[in-house]
Amino acid sequence: MIPENERQGIIDSTFSKIYGKDYPPDFDQVLDYFLERKQLLYPDIHRVILDYEYVQTQEGYHLNVVSNVK
Repeated sequence: MIPENERQGIIDSTFSKIYGKDYPPDFDQVLDYFLERKQLLYPDIHRVILDYEYVQTQEGYHLNVVSNVK
C-alpha cells in the first residue's frame, strides 16, 4: 500500500525500532521476495496486514497472515 519510492525509508524506520541497526542476516532479501511475490500474485489486493505468524510444520514453514477487510 506504500508507494515504492517511500517504502525503503518506512521499512528502515520500522525495523530499526525492532532490531536496532543490525537486521537479521538476509533480511532485505527475504522482505524483497515477499513484496515482489505479493505484487505478482495479488496486485489488486490493498489490505493492511494486522498480524502474522511464521510457523514450522512437519511439511515445512507456513505463513499465516491476518489482514483487514474492506
